[in-house]
Amino acid sequence: MIVVSMAVIASRAGNVARILTNLERQTYPPDKVLLYYSSSPWHHDEGISHLEIPKTRLDVETVKVPNRGSCRKYLFSAERYRYTDASILLLDDDLIFDHRLIEILHDHQNEYRRVVGTRGWSQFEIVKDENGEKIFRRPKATATIIGDEIFKPTEVIVTSSGWATMFYAKDIDERMFNKELQESVQLRYSDEVFLAAMLPMSKFIIPMPHSFRRRLPVQKVLKNAPETPRAKALQAELLGAKVIARAETCLI
Repeated sequence: MIVVSMAVIASRAGNVARILTNLERQTYPPDKVLLYYSSSPWHHDEGISHLEIPKTRLDVETVKVPNRGSCRKYLFSAERYRYTDASILLLDDDLIFDHRLIEILHDHQNEYRRVVGTRGWSQFEIVKDENGEKIFRRPKATATIIGDEIFKPTEVIVTSSGWATMFYAKDIDERMFNKELQESVQLRYSDEVFLAAMLPMSKFIIPMPHSFRRRLPVQKVLKNAPETPRAKALQAELLGAKVIARAETCLI
């Protein structure tokens, strides 16, 4: 079973119809589509009172949840399917993909039993800001691995979650659902590093057809809040010192 999981913010609700059409046309359509939205504002989301779904052949469910930021795209789906064999595919609400996307990712996932995606990176460092607080920083020379720029599966430490990251729900570390841990790592501000820490198996970016993704219109420019680098620094500690050292010295 393949479950597409996506959070929708107010300024991108108009993209839902095109995303669903894109999913309908996949050579391997999903079995379920879960769309999460919130009525309360948070960070760069003004909130939505009701999410209208256009007519579609897909099994689509809209779920109103507390506004906990971008982690909404995976947190609730992972909890719902954690004791099943479901594959969860994370999508962002401003991207559509090549019609073979799900088939390519699912084939690699089944063959190697790993986390697979289309974009990720491996280098980062923890430094101190002007106030002496630890913050997360990716060096300017860091290479981002993107599916249509590689010729073989390439291992990364962190996958860009909404760029079509696929994983088995039952592979999630149980700590993901610990509310105290979520608060301590400021999960509401950042999600992809935390997700990487909660998926202990190898993560690979999979080769993709040329120009496999298209960015949809975004009505507002999103800005990272100052808390985001601090949240990522806290979450990076969950990856372990060994991985951090490797990330600072190796470019995959």
